[in-house]
Amino acid sequence: MGRNAQRARRLADGTQEARVVVDRGYTPSRIELDAGVPAVLRFERREDDPCTEMLVSELWPSAHRLLAHAETPVRFTPQRPGRYAFTCGMGMYSGELVVRGGKG
Repeated sequence: MGRNAQRARRLADGTQEARVVVDRGYTPSRIELDAGVPAVLRFERREDDPCTEMLVSELWPSAHRLLAHAETPVRFTPQRPGRYAFTCGMGMYSGELVVRGGKG
């Protein structure tokens, strides 16, 4: 895994969690998740650039509004292994969710 990649950590309640800083992009920009395990991605938006207000991915049904200078949790359960992009509302900044199959 590169410097800008992170594997979600498992919590005691069985969920997986990762934190992403939003500041002219996403850090880390690549997050590894396990399929079939409830996930919480905590997006900490450290700016008020209108571009990063909305967060979009095919892994969740609708866009999420990220509040400026606050943390917004995005909860979902990745079902199928694969690589899925997440982007800002304008598509200028992007990241990748890598969903792995198996036990995790």
